[in-house]
Amino acid sequence: MAHLDPDSVDRVVKLVLDAGDADSLEQAQDLLLTYRMQVLAGADACRDQSGQAALLTAVNTGVRALHGGVGVQLAQDSECKVPLMRGQRLSEVVTELGGHLIEHAGVHVPTIMLGAPSLPDDPAHSPRVWASGCGWIATVSPRAPGGGGRAAETPAAVLAASLAVSEIFQWFRGLAVAGDREISISLWDPSRDATGENAQGPPIALLPSSLWLLGLGHLGQAYGWLLGMLPYPLTAGTLVLHDGDRLSKANRATSMLYRAEQLGTPKARVVAGALERGGWQTQLIERRHLGGRLRESQDPLVLVGGVDNPDTRRSYDESGFPVIYDAGLGAGSDGYLGITVRRLPARKPSAEMWRQASARRGPLAPRAAAAYAALERSSGDRCGVEMLAGRTVATAFVGVSAACFVIGGLLRELHGGRPFELVDLTMRDPRRIEAIAAPRGGPARIGSVARAP
Repeated sequence: MAHLDPDSVDRVVKLVLDAGDADSLEQAQDLLLTYRMQVLAGADACRDQSGQAALLTAVNTGVRALHGGVGVQLAQDSECKVPLMRGQRLSEVVTELGGHLIEHAGVHVPTIMLGAPSLPDDPAHSPRVWASGCGWIATVSPRAPGGGGRAAETPAAVLAASLAVSEIFQWFRGLAVAGDREISISLWDPSRDATGENAQGPPIALLPSSLWLLGLGHLGQAYGWLLGMLPYPLTAGTLVLHDGDRLSKANRATSMLYRAEQLGTPKARVVAGALERGGWQTQLIERRHLGGRLRESQDPLVLVGGVDNPDTRRSYDESGFPVIYDAGLGAGSDGYLGITVRRLPARKPSAEMWRQASARRGPLAPRAAAAYAALERSSGDRCGVEMLAGRTVATAFVGVSAACFVIGGLLRELHGGRPFELVDLTMRDPRRIEAIAAPRGGPARIGSVARAP
């Protein structure tokens, strides 16, 4: 009998187990090895910065959820323009992220199409989806987009890629409509039909110049990933990186900046190492936030929260930031696709918004309960098994999608758009978004830098 370390179990493996689709962790791992996809990137997507951001997001979120692998066909091996990997070849980055290069598209393999690649043979029994964008609009569709439209802004391109990976993952999970429906979301105005007159938004000219990221796990690293994709100049800005935890094996499923060789490294240093390569200046705070005031006069004006702690969230209004964005994700194998984004200060105080503890998973499916009982018998570690059962399940593509709404909200305010106090959706059907606009006020205090030409 061996000790069970809950922090060594992949969160997507646990999702499959908790859903009752396997009788053991080993069976769940084997099932995930049958989940695979391919990404076909046309020359236009390989050359364009937003196209590259979509490609790399699809690969990075895909390998964390689909353990059977992500094949990538590049029409052109261009030099990376995204700041996080600036100067590397696309093929090199794809490989570093865990994808594998392919010369020819596979038959009957779920496929994400970017730009205008060569069409493979009819996949027949597996989805083929185009991930595209137009301004601030992200679209995933089983049909190729029409030509001649405006290029996608980077947040929309990243959102389209994460939505496409979500569709393929849910297709494997048995959702009948996944991969066979059109999804369009406007980050400029998520409350309206994305085909509306103003849905494309203005060209992005300004980017946040400094941010305080609180929590650097699933959501915090998704924020970092998206910031690293945006068209920042060589000297990007300043980030305060605040987290007291270290990287564990379980983080592979959700943490976009995770590398196996960094296991045990403080998460703040992991994120700093990645973003400093993209031109950011970083300040690290390697301790938990226990409430009270955080911001001093020289600090960033914006706090971006990525914590799963109701006590911390209740204290947001005490932190001293004029602008706060927070994202929360759903819990359990039936709720992990949920996303809730809040902007503060709001009409309700933070102490009232999070009066109760965060929602957790409901009762385990009978098959999952039996699997945990068998794991306890085989390991002899009741405490470890109970701790594992209480851990959350999650996927990276949900966190990245949430980051697009959060960072997209900041960008919207920088460009004169209306802030939203609440944006709520589930990726089970992301076409249905509940959004509550904030009261009209003066210009947001955010701080900005001009995007690179």
